[in-house]
Amino acid sequence: MAMSPIRQADRLRESYRGRSVVHCKECGLFTQSGKTFCSEHSYMERYAQDVRLRIAQRDKEINDLEKNGGPLTTGGSLSKEILGHLCNTHCTTRRLSRDLQLSETVINAACKHLSKAGKIRTWRNKRGSTVVGLPDTET
Repeated sequence: MAMSPIRQADRLRESYRGRSVVHCKECGLFTQSGKTFCSEHSYMERYAQDVRLRIAQRDKEINDLEKNGGPLTTGGSLSKEILGHLCNTHCTTRRLSRDLQLSETVINAACKHLSKAGKIRTWRNKRGSTVVGLPDTET
């Protein structure tokens, strides 16, 4: 007696290159490359949840800075982003705002907090613009 085409396809999947078949934990469909969730439920993966949490924390930092100028944690994602950008050079707050695609209000408030914490230093250039850089950066 011949097997049904669906059963044949299932057997082929199971024996494909000696890999075991993995099913989505949510709906039971076959998954790609041994993932624990199908593409429909990939948002349930731990790394996807971590990314969403980091984005939410960054958005909260930005909203707090826009509304009332703080607080900013020096270990937060926005601080790390600013410090990482200033790692190789110094620049004006306007340039930093453009490069990081954030409003100047947010950048100015963040730089004020980072300066008070001693993570960056600020000074004025000949044109009167505020320049920010790491404490050991030459002017």
